[in-house]
Amino acid sequence: MLLTTQVLERIERNRESEPWRTFEKSIKSLCDKLLDEDPPRSDETRSSWMLVRARFMQRALVTLSGYYRVTGDKRYAEKALFLLGDMMSWDSWCMNGQGGADRFRFDLATAELAVALAFTLDWLGDEIPGETREKLLSMINERIFDTFVETAAPGGDKRPAWWYNGVTNWNSVCCGGAACLAYYLAADISGKASGKKTRTAGLAHKVIELAEKSLDAYIGHMHSDGSNEEGVSYWMYGMMFLLYAFIAYEKYTGRRHRAFELDAVKNGLRFYFDMTVGEDHISFSDNGETSPVGILYLLAERVENPGYARELTRRFMQLRHILENPPLFSEFPTHIFWVQWASEIFMLLLCPEYCRNIGVEGDAGPEQGVGRKPLVVYPNNGWGVFSSDDMVLSFRSGTTNENHAMHDLNSIQLARKGTILLRDMRGNPYPAGWFGKSRELFPESNTQGKNSMLFNGIGQLYYTDAIWGHDDCSMWSDAAPAYPDFVKKALRRVSLDESGFVVTDDFESDVHTWHEIRFISYGSFTKLDDRKWNVEKDGVSALLEFESDVDFDALVCDFPVSIAVRTMPRMLRVFTRNRLLKSRFTTKIKACQV
Repeated sequence: MLLTTQVLERIERNRESEPWRTFEKSIKSLCDKLLDEDPPRSDETRSSWMLVRARFMQRALVTLSGYYRVTGDKRYAEKALFLLGDMMSWDSWCMNGQGGADRFRFDLATAELAVALAFTLDWLGDEIPGETREKLLSMINERIFDTFVETAAPGGDKRPAWWYNGVTNWNSVCCGGAACLAYYLAADISGKASGKKTRTAGLAHKVIELAEKSLDAYIGHMHSDGSNEEGVSYWMYGMMFLLYAFIAYEKYTGRRHRAFELDAVKNGLRFYFDMTVGEDHISFSDNGETSPVGILYLLAERVENPGYARELTRRFMQLRHILENPPLFSEFPTHIFWVQWASEIFMLLLCPEYCRNIGVEGDAGPEQGVGRKPLVVYPNNGWGVFSSDDMVLSFRSGTTNENHAMHDLNSIQLARKGTILLRDMRGNPYPAGWFGKSRELFPESNTQGKNSMLFNGIGQLYYTDAIWGHDDCSMWSDAAPAYPDFVKKALRRVSLDESGFVVTDDFESDVHTWHEIRFISYGSFTKLDDRKWNVEKDGVSALLEFESDVDFDALVCDFPVSIAVRTMPRMLRVFTRNRLLKSRFTTKIKACQV
């Protein structure tokens, strides 16, 4: 899969040129580190530790076996075989089990390992001893294929898993991972010996049937503009596993997958580029950092958009400081998005030749063919992205009832020159109890931790839709239905002007309350005068200038977080001096020098 003669010849032609030289240097550095690494171990007190372990194993196996095929260096194949043997000794290949009685279920960890096995079996080939391969097929039958069928189609009165036929990333990841391995094995053992291989082939076809049905439901829910209510991190997670499945599908059928003809798939990278800056995102999900992963090159190629591939290359090359000394996932599990998966090997295999030397000089130049519009609105999400010179502001309306979408309306996030200056608080890594009934107790999970509006310090309580709209240069949203009943208007309008952005907030309640707007940053706030504040991070800054029809004050304090963070976030609170029935605040946001 992927490692064709043409691909290997392209690497050989370009390995001394950028970006291939940087990509290969990163892969070799990682593989050489892995030669001296013990098998992956995880902190078993941490939530989802088995998923962490599975991702490390996928990153190690796919990178080692892929680079073995590129170089022929058997040390990498031998290390991959050693790690494969360690994985075969695990008690469980799923998160739900983690050593418990229910250790044979199919979930995200199982899907991660299924993808790892598909590429490792293909790329190591005859380096895998026959006895090991036979044992592995038995384990695949039991721990992946049987459990997938049981989970997706349990029979009798039992219902399929909650994610089967669903619209969340779990569907795409679980079914895409299972389908990737099933397509590969169905193609690889077709017409070969009987016994275990006959059983494996039969199970593979059953998995393909079930997975295709569920993936059709996932793809059918995707919006034609490419947007995803779970945010770009979960869009990327789901898309990665769709692409893994599509690669194996092409090996199995010899045809390109029909999904590449759909607008929802073609426009997915446009959504990604709109909602990200640098290695982070300004979408509204509960996940933190995100950076492009190498497999996205395949999507850019299949939808025939060279601009997307060029912009991916530019962004990869902006991360040279990470590529040149790649951390192992075990060393820094929360560091950067693509470190969690085998991304670099796909950068090397899939980078097209027309991306030669992009992003090599200086600051990597302007966006390569995917420049921003002044305002882009994603109506299915109710999200908008405003652009003014080197500043980007995202605005969140729509509904509070979406998976992973942080459940807060009227929030904004601000970035300049690729640095996020104002950002919503998220809960990643999630503290204990985050997904339980007490979730509202965590300040970062409710309106207290968002760049939004509060009444008497109270935020949004209800799952509901906002009343919102937009024109060519502005968006507005009334989030009153999400607040307690005494709130009659929580109307925020965001618009463009000649110097940046204008945010206008109208508060109205039927009892006297203090009205407040909040701004949260991992940088610092500096008071310039009673109405002007500067927000700065890493040498990048913006001016916040406030106006109101009532008396107001502003103060800066630490934001209380429930998780250990490297940098304590700061919060600028702007609030009325008295309790009122109505008030209006206007915030002008302008670029400025530090």
